[in-house]
Amino acid sequence: MATNDLIQRLPMVGGPALDVAGESHRRKVETFIAGAGITSGDVVMWDTSKTGAERAYTVIATTNVATGQALACGVALHTAAANARVDVVVSGYVALANAGTVAGAGAKLGAIGVGEVSTMPVQATGQPALNAFGVSLGAKVGNFCPMIVYPQF
Repeated sequence: MATNDLIQRLPMVGGPALDVAGESHRRKVETFIAGAGITSGDVVMWDTSKTGAERAYTVIATTNVATGQALACGVALHTAAANARVDVVVSGYVALANAGTVAGAGAKLGAIGVGEVSTMPVQATGQPALNAFGVSLGAKVGNFCPMIVYPQF
């Protein structure tokens, strides 16, 4: 964890918004250990089957929680086998997050379903359900949607 924190910078007028590696400076990426196989775009959560400090650096694909998985911590940038390193967006832009039902741009997303985000259900009070994970930036295309991940830690 805490692989690095880049200082926020904005591109010069007319300059590229991405750095040479194609990463936005408006997101934070951390490296974790995959507790099981993870697919690129999967929403991941802390692996509570581990003990001690391993819980803080081991992740698995999220499990299905109708109100949003509270243990969700980010979106995997690439596929990883069990016990391999996996880079995870823990805050900011994700171009291809695995998606279930997404209402379109501006939908509050929760880590609902196995490794995917979906539009949060509305509570009886009319407010979005707890455990919002991020917000969609566009409609679902195929099995993916662009989104912003809210900082989880």
